[in-house]
Amino acid sequence: MQPRQYPQQSGDMVDLREYAAILRRRSLVIAILALLGLGLALGYSELQTPIYSSTAKVLVNPPPGDTSQNLSNLISVDTEAQVVKSAPVAGIAAGELNSPLVPTQLLKHVSVNTTANTFVMDISYQDPDPLQAARGANAFAKAYLEYKTQQAADLIDQQRSSIESQIAELNREQTHQNRIIDTATPGSIAYRNAQDALSQISVKFAVLASSLDQLPQIVNPGQVILPAVEPKASSSPKVPLNAAVGLFLGLL
Repeated sequence: MQPRQYPQQSGDMVDLREYAAILRRRSLVIAILALLGLGLALGYSELQTPIYSSTAKVLVNPPPGDTSQNLSNLISVDTEAQVVKSAPVAGIAAGELNSPLVPTQLLKHVSVNTTANTFVMDISYQDPDPLQAARGANAFAKAYLEYKTQQAADLIDQQRSSIESQIAELNREQTHQNRIIDTATPGSIAYRNAQDALSQISVKFAVLASSLDQLPQIVNPGQVILPAVEPKASSSPKVPLNAAVGLFLGLL
């Protein structure tokens, strides 16, 4: 009669049992270290200054002029986000906030997020004071729109000045050609050349007058579609995340 064969346990099974036995023996130490890591994380979170974040949403409009093109070809929201974080906009916002901070210091509180395939910017402002966070976000949204409005108005004024200068030049040329017609013999070459020149001047006058009429009268670079409000809870420190990391490190 052959002796009964018993299956041999694998090395992995033995190792697992050994590890389980070690964990049981060291459970108190593991628990203490895990709680210590958790406590340190919570203490670190408690020592941090709470920071509040508030966001204003701004819809970006295309620049004044030809709007027949695809808006994606006229507006780069990512570029506009960089404009929000520029020194001129920060200077306007500083005046709105009556802030003693210089623009570079003020910009450290600002972040701008954009979403693909939209023309909306999320302008956020971070501050230890929740009310100041809301005021900062709204101030930067307003400052951006003021800056873009002034920029567009300056461009339109430049275009208008250029057209008016060309009209003034045509007026002088028209006066000159009229003098030639008044003094030249009718039917002479000089007389006919002056008539041709006046005809061309009339066409140019019409083109410039049309260009002048097409200049935008109202500039609207965008609008605040959702103003920032005072946040009820801080955005940092992130206590749950810090606690999870501390607990994990303690267990490790």
